[in-house]
Amino acid sequence: MVKLTKENVKDIAVLARLQLTEEEVERFQKQLSSILKYVEQLDSVDTNGIEATAHATGQANVSRNDLVRQANNQEMILSEVPDREGSSIRVKKVFNHEP
Repeated sequence: MVKLTKENVKDIAVLARLQLTEEEVERFQKQLSSILKYVEQLDSVDTNGIEATAHATGQANVSRNDLVRQANNQEMILSEVPDREGSSIRVKKVFNHEP
């Protein structure tokens, strides 16, 4: 049986960029372990002779030929941008670089 540790839950929270309290860590430890236990039931299913599939619909990738066409006018596109500096688009900070 798969049982997540508190450290596992904390690692998952870091990857998901979540800040959890100790109470939440304990609650999610139980909940996620329960989910993994339920999914473990699939191990008992006999899949011999079953062809592997990527998805259940049977659809194949649909692709088209690339077409070369004139790009949009840069100045027209930049005129729609709420905050810019020259030809650069200014966006909110995404990464927090702490030493």
